[in-house]
Amino acid sequence: MAVQRSMAGAASAMATANAVNSPSQMQATMMAYEKQSMMMQTTDELLDELLEDSDDEEEAEELVNAVFDEIGLEIDAQMVSAPKGKITQKTKQPAKSAQEEDEELEKMLAGL
Repeated sequence: MAVQRSMAGAASAMATANAVNSPSQMQATMMAYEKQSMMMQTTDELLDELLEDSDDEEEAEELVNAVFDEIGLEIDAQMVSAPKGKITQKTKQPAKSAQEEDEELEKMLAGL
């Protein structure tokens, strides 16, 4: 009789659990979890590949720099530094007339 009551209690607990958690809802939740898990794995793999590619890029840059060092090429030394400080604005000179420009050119041509 005690076993029968225990079985009846277990059956009623199972019925309550099934009412609260319907199998179709549980299956939908599990499918959504699996989908999100797959998306996370794919994203993780893509990030790993991206990071591996960045290592390759760094290695290539180091190799190029080593070759430049071997041939004595220094790119930084050839670059002009940007001006520091405030740049003053030049005042505009009055525009020369076409005749004045022609006269200047003729003087320069005569000087040659």
